[in-house]
Amino acid sequence: DAGERQPYTVSPLVGSKREQRGVSVRSGSGYWMRFTILDPALYSVFSRYFAESMPFESVLTLGKVQFIVEEVTASKQSDTWSGYSTFSDIFAGTKPEPIASMRFLSLTAFGLGEVGGSGPRFGIFPEPALVFDSLLRRWNQFADQPLDNPQVWQKWVSEHVVVRRYRTKSDLWQFKHHPQIGFVGTCTYEIKGDYPSETRKLNALADFAFFAGVGCKTTMGMGQCRRDDQ
Repeated sequence: DAGERQPYTVSPLVGSKREQRGVSVRSGSGYWMRFTILDPALYSVFSRYFAESMPFESVLTLGKVQFIVEEVTASKQSDTWSGYSTFSDIFAGTKPEPIASMRFLSLTAFGLGEVGGSGPRFGIFPEPALVFDSLLRRWNQFADQPLDNPQVWQKWVSEHVVVRRYRTKSDLWQFKHHPQIGFVGTCTYEIKGDYPSETRKLNALADFAFFAGVGCKTTMGMGQCRRDDQ
């Protein structure tokens, strides 16, 4: 649906070489992609397609290149980028930690709208209000129960969550018809004050980022993110 947040994310083609006009791959080499799905009905269709294509007869076409699918996994292991959960399990397993670190694996940016016909504007720094507003809105859209009111939440985050440290760099991706600016790297957030309820919600959203992605164009490879508290 045009204008709606989509119930899935797609990662970049990991292992490919990013160049000025796109990415390059080599015949015979192996690559992997990551898909996350927030709608059970969509997941059922997605998984059934590959299950009925066994033993690995599926072919994915990206651009003009065909890739043979050798393996599909959804294993729940902490050291991989695959896994599964429910909204209730994410919240139930969350601890009210005052510190949350996030790793932004792929190019991340936040759409800030347009002003005076000057074209789209993008935020390219992981400000707390931008990161956790993006995650709250995705949670509220797809979960059975909303986590908080967006306006109330954004005000609380702006007043009580600060960047403790960060290591990010700006980058530029060339899509088919336009360049896209953004950032990659890590950022650690700290909650100032004693707010157990809000702190637990923020930690739940930090965990949710693994499935939801952060920011804009998450269906085009951007915004792949996970908690990074190591």
